[in-house]
Amino acid sequence: MTRTIRARIHETAVKRVTRIYAATLADIFAETLQNSRRADAARVRISVSAPTARPDETAPEVGETPLTVTISDDGAGIADPAVLLSFGENGWDQDLVQREDAAGFGFASLARRNCTVSSRLRSPDGEITPGWRVALEPAHFLGEAEAEVHAHDEAPYPWGTAISFEATESIASIRNAAENAADHYPLPVVYEDRSEGGYVAGEELPRRAFLDGAVHAEPWRGLVFGVFKDRRSGYNDPDLNFFGLTLALRLPTVETVHGATWSVLADVDDCPDLELVLPARKEAVENAFLEDMRAAARLAVYRAMAADPSPPGRSTPWSPASGRSRPRSWTTSTNPPASTSSRPSPNPCRSSWSPRCWASRPGTGTASSSGRSSAPACWSRR
Repeated sequence: MTRTIRARIHETAVKRVTRIYAATLADIFAETLQNSRRADAARVRISVSAPTARPDETAPEVGETPLTVTISDDGAGIADPAVLLSFGENGWDQDLVQREDAAGFGFASLARRNCTVSSRLRSPDGEITPGWRVALEPAHFLGEAEAEVHAHDEAPYPWGTAISFEATESIASIRNAAENAADHYPLPVVYEDRSEGGYVAGEELPRRAFLDGAVHAEPWRGLVFGVFKDRRSGYNDPDLNFFGLTLALRLPTVETVHGATWSVLADVDDCPDLELVLPARKEAVENAFLEDMRAAARLAVYRAMAADPSPPGRSTPWSPASGRSRPRSWTTSTNPPASTSSRPSPNPCRSSWSPRCWASRPGTGTASSSGRSSAPACWSRR
């Protein structure tokens, strides 16, 4: 007897949706800002205000006074509010889904907090469409209750989406989480602190390019490598930027025996081959593409080393005024000679090695046991 089976999601999986995310401020800001970018927003606003009820009526614990955090944008809006509670489904077009692997789970980052969503759809002909509003609690995310959607004239105008949620964290923690989320985000993020009441002018949070300070940059399969010399970093510091969401891939680092350390970062442009672990995207899937990416990143480092005006073992070019003897095999040029056969080697075991041999060998992704395609013995790799 032959039978067939098909993959399905059991209805009890919904009961665990509140545990998909830790519901931290970092999770919420990361997911909502990604949705704003995908909705073609031009700007995002984060506003913090005091609760409308008295603190003793709203505080879940003694000493905790929840604040209301509102994240609003001027994006395309949400056509169907039901998609908010349809996990694994999203309203993005198929092209975006394929390019970014949009999973449709990001809104679950709010499942453990009371939140309110209001939205107004951007009309193709520019006409103003009706707005709507829905209030959600954990029971709605768990499928234990139905949420009512109401017409809402105060939805973002002329279009866009606003998400409000309760936060018991301090105002300083909220500000810090917002700054971290905006650091490498491609859109301007305006922050407003209205926790003390009254009118407060918005402040655009600082942003900086992820590859700022790189001495060498080159594109590769939909992302850009940036190579850094002597950049201070920790073992698990982020080295990939996915539109403002940063994570650690442990891209290669090359250290020289003379002290210089070369590292590489990657900035995503349009890279559908990159697979991140869903739904939180805090790590990458270990696959053939990631292996090729690390190999290509190492070659980018070697090309940057080859173009470095101060090669290993030589910090400054020789000149008559230096008081030093002229090296027999070096010229006064700031660049090494084309032929390195007579040049003093930083490693006597490989007297013919030159960093230029790496730049002339594209596609050399892994080390071999012989020849110049293997990593020089005078360099350590990690």
